[in-house]
Amino acid sequence: MITRTYNYHCCKCKRPSAPDQIENGVEGYHQLCKSCHKDLIYRLEDQWWWHKECYVCLTPMEETYNIDSGFNICSEECKYAFLAVRGANDFTHIPTRIWSYCKQAFLFMLILPNLYFKFSVVP
Repeated sequence: MITRTYNYHCCKCKRPSAPDQIENGVEGYHQLCKSCHKDLIYRLEDQWWWHKECYVCLTPMEETYNIDSGFNICSEECKYAFLAVRGANDFTHIPTRIWSYCKQAFLFMLILPNLYFKFSVVP
């Protein structure tokens, strides 16, 4: 029977770890577990989607909402606008779809489907 030894520890969270789960330290820590290391070095500016154009509103993305596999949108408003347009039977059905997705922001989101239809094609 093979046993796994946890003879290292994370300097931030004090969790014992195996040698393959320990990263070199940053920001004053000597060694870190993988989750603490990712928390300290994660930067939005380094992500592949940073400042790419949003498919719906055409503004640069600074946060992302994944609505399909590998398909990102910049905000919840754009997310619901895209889903409403994609699931609608025709143009008159879009407000009903928006109403079913998000009843609180109904009036604000009536503008986004019009922009979406002007600048792109529904996949």
